[in-house]
Amino acid sequence: MPRRSSATVDLPQLIIIDLGSQYSHVIVRTLRELGYRSALLSPAKAEKLLSQYKPKGIIWSGGAACVGDAGAPVPPKIYLNDVPVLGVCLGMQYLATWLGGALSKDISRKEYGPREARVIAKHSRLFAGVPDGPVLCSHGDSVAKVPPGFTVTAVSDDCPILAMESETLPIFAVQFHPEVTITTHGKRLLQNFAADICGCTVDWRPEDLIAALRKEIVADLPKNARVVHGFSGGVDSTVIAALLSPVLGERLVALTIDGGQFRTGELERIAHTATAAGVQSYHRLDVRDELLNALGPTTDAEAKRRVFKAIYGQTIERFGEQHRATHFLQGTLATDLIEAGQLGGASLIKSHHNVGLPLTLQQLHPLRHLFKHEIRDLARNLKLPPAVCERMPFPGPGMLVRVFGIPVTAERLSLVRKADAVAEAVLREMGVLDGISQFVVALCGATTVGVKGDEREYGYPVVVRAVRTVDFMTAESVELPSPARKALTEALTQIPGITRVFFDETPKPPATIEME
Repeated sequence: MPRRSSATVDLPQLIIIDLGSQYSHVIVRTLRELGYRSALLSPAKAEKLLSQYKPKGIIWSGGAACVGDAGAPVPPKIYLNDVPVLGVCLGMQYLATWLGGALSKDISRKEYGPREARVIAKHSRLFAGVPDGPVLCSHGDSVAKVPPGFTVTAVSDDCPILAMESETLPIFAVQFHPEVTITTHGKRLLQNFAADICGCTVDWRPEDLIAALRKEIVADLPKNARVVHGFSGGVDSTVIAALLSPVLGERLVALTIDGGQFRTGELERIAHTATAAGVQSYHRLDVRDELLNALGPTTDAEAKRRVFKAIYGQTIERFGEQHRATHFLQGTLATDLIEAGQLGGASLIKSHHNVGLPLTLQQLHPLRHLFKHEIRDLARNLKLPPAVCERMPFPGPGMLVRVFGIPVTAERLSLVRKADAVAEAVLREMGVLDGISQFVVALCGATTVGVKGDEREYGYPVVVRAVRTVDFMTAESVELPSPARKALTEALTQIPGITRVFFDETPKPPATIEME
């Protein structure tokens, strides 16, 4: 067994590059079961991180595309000869193609489902202690010729090159999926890669990380310091509250700023969540009139974000002075830093987040080296309610950026808020929300004519959008089933002021997840 390291809050030892496999998340889960921190990233986001950070190992996942397909995800070649790389399925095919091997589209070599793998390289580091046995294959193309300097390490009846590895470089590849339970000894193979080849030490124990985070934050705070915490009720801010409430008590002052951006019933849910997180000092400030006056006639998304950020910062500053606070806690994640092309520090967060504010309060980012799936793990370990652990992301400006093409008013916010609540209730009752990463209902400013009760009504269309994503850097659109579309259209057009329903199925890129 590998050595267990002391708990740290460093970046993950292993980076998994998602090439579109339905099993990509299972790689992360399996590595966490083995005790190794890892992050699953899109190729674009991985390239940004790897340009500044050298992990101990990289895994290229499988995927449904073929090498050379238009629009196929392509792994970055960073560290290809310097850091151990494990290619899985499509990842193996990329390695073979780039390093001088060749692929085959021979239909006789297509494999779908369980196959019997035979290990033929008894001295392989990857297959050390891994006996012959069932593996899950799911591939059309296959490797027909290994690159120069590579040797075949495993075969099956239908695939003469089921696995390969370099004789001189730390590059390994398998055509099957070691992360799934059908592959009987896949966990041992991943253990060999992580511990013996990459030299990883066990560093993922949520209970240890919780203790380490508490210790780190307390060490950063002066004795008896009061801390303002921007509390939205999302999983990130709630984890911070649950982490620190036991050690800071009333010195942790949770603040929710209500600028009209929240969903129906959200403020009540946030207050309930604060109680569940053990918050002893909770406050809510109403700045709706101030924010709407500052927004005025603006329709530009970035201008709205700047106004929101300014009011947000000014409110925190005033509140901090009133409560004699010295620090401000923010739920900044590693993904925020990567998107900004940076790895740390408040000023390095992307501009549209409510962070990097020009405050006199010292800003702390205790979650800066963690990823969303890890935050959810911590939430579960902290015994937070499932509604918090699995909560969909919601933009800081919220409903303010879900009214687009027209100025934001209290009436329009009320309308889009009602549409959002109705749509969510319909989809939840139909069981359609499962598997959706983010669900958006937005009010479009291009008014259209409709007919209701044999009378003409001139009202707004709403746009309904659902996406599925790994890290929110890229996203695939979710096509809602026909019964759900019909139910949504019927329910939403019954709301006075709404005349049409549009469904947006544009992936990211070229679109963003939110309309603005």
